[in-house]
Amino acid sequence: MICHPDPERSELYRIDEDPKQENNLIEEEPKIANELRRALIDLLAALGTKSEWIEPFRLEMRGIKEFLDLETKLYAIRDYEDRV
Repeated sequence: MICHPDPERSELYRIDEDPKQENNLIEEEPKIANELRRALIDLLAALGTKSEWIEPFRLEMRGIKEFLDLETKLYAIRDYEDRV
């Protein structure tokens, strides 16, 4: 996913099927896009990223909270030190 603060400018691809990133799936897969956006925000916060750098990506802060499924379970890969 290429995550942009403006959700309409974000992009989503299946790299294994579309390595040249020619078929943007962002409108076809909004749930996946929202899950990845939330995972990115959580990762940035966990890494100690300044909140002013994260806030532009928070959709609920932009008055469009209804597009988020806040009950969605997120999964992440952990490293050998159990960090996300």
